[in-house]
Amino acid sequence: MVITHIVSKKKNLVITSLLLLMLLFQNTNYMSVSAYQLDMDYLDLENQTHEFKEFAGTPLFVEAFAPWCSVCKEEHPVIDLLWRTYNDSINFLSLSIYKDDGINKIKDYLKDYPMSWYVGWDNDEEFKNKFNIKGTPTMFLFNEDGLLLQCWKGKTEFEDIARELNAYLENPKEYERTANPTCETPLYKSWWLYLGLFAVLAGTSTVLYYLYKKNLLGSSKNT
Repeated sequence: MVITHIVSKKKNLVITSLLLLMLLFQNTNYMSVSAYQLDMDYLDLENQTHEFKEFAGTPLFVEAFAPWCSVCKEEHPVIDLLWRTYNDSINFLSLSIYKDDGINKIKDYLKDYPMSWYVGWDNDEEFKNKFNIKGTPTMFLFNEDGLLLQCWKGKTEFEDIARELNAYLENPKEYERTANPTCETPLYKSWWLYLGLFAVLAGTSTVLYYLYKKNLLGSSKNT
């Protein structure tokens, strides 16, 4: 009886310890997720500093742009329509990402391409460097905790972005679970791919022509 009692107490102690460890792990995981992921700041057009965590609690759509970017100007109607469609559910921020842009250049840009949403300047290029942005426009979707869910690079149609926003808003947890954002340019949009194919075709044609001429000359000599 004594032995059985001791074994039972040890078993209960093990179970209690495991439960405590599971609870501790869950709390630690919750704290890491709830901490806002975008730990950086930017300047608004009044030269005031704002932290990204001000957007905590609401999904955030960021357009990384530049005042001199011609594709950004083409994309502006798309961003405007997205804002008109989703501003009740998602915060929008257009962020000029180059330190040489400056607030005055951004203000001049807004004269021709007005924005009704948040506008800022990544004056120290912290956002640009964190997400390794190589060109503009590049668009990002973050969840309410600042976790990157999706991104789009270059000229993108409204329908392509809206499809992803709808999927996220309809089932945020499932979208977050399966999210695997990559900002790589699709192969069919890569200029270097076409350049490489052209080089291969040109090289192949040159070799074939050389072999043809060599064979033709060889045949002529034999006759």
